[in-house]
Amino acid sequence: MTRIDLPGGGSILAPSGYATSQRRSFRRSSIVLYRKLKNTMGGYEECDGLINVARSEGFADLETFAIETESAATTRWLHGNLKPGWTSFESEKFPIQHGQGPFGAERIQELTVNTTGLFNVSVNVAWRIALQHPRGLLFQVWLFEKHGGLAGARRLADQIAQSFA
Repeated sequence: MTRIDLPGGGSILAPSGYATSQRRSFRRSSIVLYRKLKNTMGGYEECDGLINVARSEGFADLETFAIETESAATTRWLHGNLKPGWTSFESEKFPIQHGQGPFGAERIQELTVNTTGLFNVSVNVAWRIALQHPRGLLFQVWLFEKHGGLAGARRLADQIAQSFA
């Protein structure tokens, strides 16, 4: 596990399989951890999930954090909020649900993320969950259902928050 400095002070341990990328800079007050970041044959980068992490004082609220850090998502994750079968410029998106989770306020959205294999394309159910952890950190976890879904996303956020020093 790699210890990573957070903007504003402190550091966290990245979960196994996740790493930061020096490829581009997003919001200075947050970091991005990518799961299996790779280059595609089309010349762009994709990953199997990502986690945005920031200190709470770096953003006005959870909604602002979720919107401002979504630019860290790779192409297929960023467009995963479009419902399957869209064919026009007026695409229907999955709704965003606001509620309370085990750590407090949450913002949840279902996603469908296409992955390309050697001979086929798979459509995977995934989730985007933003949450504010009581240890003073904000998280936005983009995770396939097959990698743990919402419960797995909350576990990853809690694991990272417990490593905050």
